[in-house]
Amino acid sequence: MSSLSCGPLWIALVVTVALTGCGSLGSSRSHSANYQAMNCIELNNGIADTANGIGRAAITRENINVPFWIPGGARAKTRLQDRQTARIERLRQEQAVLKAARAGRCP
Repeated sequence: MSSLSCGPLWIALVVTVALTGCGSLGSSRSHSANYQAMNCIELNNGIADTANGIGRAAITRENINVPFWIPGGARAKTRLQDRQTARIERLRQEQAVLKAARAGRCP
């Protein structure tokens, strides 16, 4: 009987691990120290990459589905959404730095 009561917890754990593992995909971006050495094409590609990352994170944030019957599922969903929101903010900041570097150098 005790194994049945742990079932929802295992499902919640598996769902959480699966969703948070996907949050780190596509994180091979350049660091701000490298922006000075980038040419216009590389800066444009960096801006496009961050825009794609923002879109993927926003879609992931909206498509998080945790069954209502899992204990703590609503909290887990909120935390996962907050994590994606923080990722979007980091990408927006990175994109702003790229745009500023491009504005200073590129026509």
